[in-house]
Amino acid sequence: MSKYVIEQYPRAISVTLRRYKPNQKIYEVNLKCVFKITHKESSFTRTVEVPPKFETDFASVPQIFHSLIGNVGKWSIAALLHDYIYSKQYEGNISRQQADDIFYALMIQCHVAKPTAYIMWACVRMFGKWSWKK
Repeated sequence: MSKYVIEQYPRAISVTLRRYKPNQKIYEVNLKCVFKITHKESSFTRTVEVPPKFETDFASVPQIFHSLIGNVGKWSIAALLHDYIYSKQYEGNISRQQADDIFYALMIQCHVAKPTAYIMWACVRMFGKWSWKK
């Protein structure tokens, strides 16, 4: 499905639980995380650096679905990158569609099962529009 390859990404991340919101935990990244993203069929190449102190909830999964998909798991690194791209609207260098497709690609690279990755990708496609400023 995805034509993106994330050539460089952290295999583990260091975070600190900062605070709770109702039914949501907010984590703070402790160390800079660097991601190098390329597209298999174009010259698209981006390097995204998530700085220390960036806050994430990883995956905003409604409480009702926590038994199926939690907010933390194999997809956490992909969710961190996705949250950061959305938070910055990546200065026009990455579109919302690209951000969502990169999220899917990195989940697959992190060994998330394809059905789970697809469901999470479909959810950000359906509901992410409210977080992405036009």
